[in-house]
Amino acid sequence: MSIKSLSLMLIVALLAIAVVPVASAQSCPDGLSAEDCELLDQSRAAMSDLDSFRISNYSINLQLSAAEGSFDFVVDGSGAVLLDPFAVDLTFEPASITVDGDVTEGNGAFRNIDGWIFLATEENGEPSWIGINLGGQNLGGELGMAGMPDVDLGSFMGLAGWSRGADIEVDGQQLAVFTIDFSAETFLTSPMVTELLTSLLIQVGGEDSMTPTIAAILVSSILEEFSSQLADQSTFRFTQYINPDDGLVYYVGLDVDMNLNFSFLQGFSEDLDSSLPADDISLSVAFGATLADHNGDINVSAPDEYEDVTDDVVSLFDEIASGSLLPDLGGNGNSGGGNVDSTAPEFDIAAGETADGVLTGDNEKDYYRVTASAGDTLQFAVRAVDSEGFLDTYLELYDADGSLLASNDDAFDAPVALELGSLDSYISYEFDSDGDYIIVVSSVFTVESEPYTLVVQN
Repeated sequence: MSIKSLSLMLIVALLAIAVVPVASAQSCPDGLSAEDCELLDQSRAAMSDLDSFRISNYSINLQLSAAEGSFDFVVDGSGAVLLDPFAVDLTFEPASITVDGDVTEGNGAFRNIDGWIFLATEENGEPSWIGINLGGQNLGGELGMAGMPDVDLGSFMGLAGWSRGADIEVDGQQLAVFTIDFSAETFLTSPMVTELLTSLLIQVGGEDSMTPTIAAILVSSILEEFSSQLADQSTFRFTQYINPDDGLVYYVGLDVDMNLNFSFLQGFSEDLDSSLPADDISLSVAFGATLADHNGDINVSAPDEYEDVTDDVVSLFDEIASGSLLPDLGGNGNSGGGNVDSTAPEFDIAAGETADGVLTGDNEKDYYRVTASAGDTLQFAVRAVDSEGFLDTYLELYDADGSLLASNDDAFDAPVALELGSLDSYISYEFDSDGDYIIVVSSVFTVESEPYTLVVQN
């Protein structure tokens, strides 16, 4: 079994652990009685006091398929979790990954303790361990300082529907069954998800190539489309079994089924078109875990022998981070920085003047020359003429040697009198010396034909 395969198992196993915390209903949601909510509150309190628990068995079955191929991940195992201090010990017994019919399988293990991740594959019946130093940070840092976290799903108005199922007997215990069906389409368009994905998109793409405004527009548009696709053909269901006597959770489950089509993104750019799946993508996830030995005597320790691969992993992530993780969406890569020479300006403009121009696929940038004296403070603004268009302007100011002095994408701090929109650009700059300077007007994304107005004033 390859390290790459085992790393994927690690990610999904950690997702499984994240599901374990008890879901509560601090504000009693529709679909539950007062007695049901009282039991959930009791469970929240009991699970919040946990120091540890065992996972007597868990299973994950993840299937991803499209016309181009398929991917299946199946794993069964057991483990233990300490909550304060956080530590995890999981086994994969066995695990298999199938890619287009090609199967990789075997046994393995995962541990997280004292700021280290340890991964093992079985060789000749014995585990062979590698270690990755997380810099002293445990993966469970977000779980809180004491006990299991609880999530008030009752506060997700319109996002989840609660129901109380028929009680079930497991190992002689009568357990109350609660089911939560999430509305995937409502969840996707919630401000929480939009803001989270916008932030992630900016981090992945970099602020130089992905501005907050354009990232938010892209994320909102994509989520709206996916939301409409999921409205009638998706399942996102969470289940938990609670013992009414002690309030502890003894089983958690998660079932997800969805189909997505990416054809609406076709035509945005050639690079993106080539990376999009041609047909629907189908995703199915079935996860279940049985919990036992709550607050039992559990010990998790680092393996006696392991190979430290921290440097290799850091180098890999550095290599990934140094490259472009996003396809070319047609942006102009407005990073500035010394690639403009004194012969670039095509037009002259002075303080108190305006200039009109048009950006197109063949004319992605316009260059202007402006003369300033030492001590002058000039304001530069560029606005889209068509307020209903999709021109996200970008403005740069260079000295005559081609050195970038200032740049701006979105004019959040512009004077109200300039009447700029959120996608317009604005720079205010105090000059240190006399001379000619260069203004560059462009668009964050390539446009077919979008008119703009450049304003220069004291």
